[in-house]
Amino acid sequence: MRTWVVSAGADASGHVAAGKSRGDVTFIGIGGEEVMEFARGADRAIRVALPDAVPPELAVPILRELVTLESGDLVLVPNSAPARALAGGLAAAFHVPLLAGVREVGEDSATVARYGGVTLETYSLQTPAVGIFDSEPEAAGELLELPEIEVIEPDNLLPGAEIIGREEIATSTVDLAHAERIVAAGRGFNAKEDLALAAELASALDASLACSRPIADVEGWMTRDQYLGLDGVRVRGELLVTVGISGAIHFTAGVTGAETIVAINDDPDAGIWEVADYGIEGDLYEVLPELTEEIKKRLA
Repeated sequence: MRTWVVSAGADASGHVAAGKSRGDVTFIGIGGEEVMEFARGADRAIRVALPDAVPPELAVPILRELVTLESGDLVLVPNSAPARALAGGLAAAFHVPLLAGVREVGEDSATVARYGGVTLETYSLQTPAVGIFDSEPEAAGELLELPEIEVIEPDNLLPGAEIIGREEIATSTVDLAHAERIVAAGRGFNAKEDLALAAELASALDASLACSRPIADVEGWMTRDQYLGLDGVRVRGELLVTVGISGAIHFTAGVTGAETIVAINDDPDAGIWEVADYGIEGDLYEVLPELTEEIKKRLA
């Protein structure tokens, strides 16, 4: 079975590793030379030198010529905005299924998360398919050999769209996906200034500070790359402390990878208790100062 990995800049080293478990892998990078670092370990590497002002999805006609699909073949793209646009275009161009939320690939199957991660469905790949694969970066990727890179200079792009400007989005400096300890704040906080209580607990635990989606998207108190959950950052570290987070399914489905979950909440019926290993039921404004002080004493 062949796997085609397509990336417009996002880390796709884990996609290459997953593809190698099924057979031959061809990596196609769209854009500058830097994207080809993720081709390490692939059997073949192609760079489509798309001009900087051209959206990656306009490369679909070129990819349609490069990619040849047979029964059981799989096209994998990272879970990033440009790659998702590419995935839809490729699935339409080849008239094949599009699988979103791919968690695992086998020699002739793909496992996909459904209903916010509540269930997993495994599909038999009787036909080719395009999959949006949320893969972890390959830890040893930089040690693998980089194949010879074929470069294609496009000259027949579809007209009608160009990038006329870019705006930097505020981001944090912490890589939450690889943080071992995290303290996450939710809507139990009444004001942005009160997040200092969570920050103090995080400092005492030598942990990173994160949040639930409403704190970033609705309140704007933290940056979007700091919210956890199925549609945010997925947690896989040793400790997650949630503070004032009710535990909606799109949040809990993305944090159950943590080894230990501690919940602090004043609602006895909150969904967070279903995934928590330990918990404190109480007012966070009373619990956090005492808990932080006690941790400082014990670690002194």
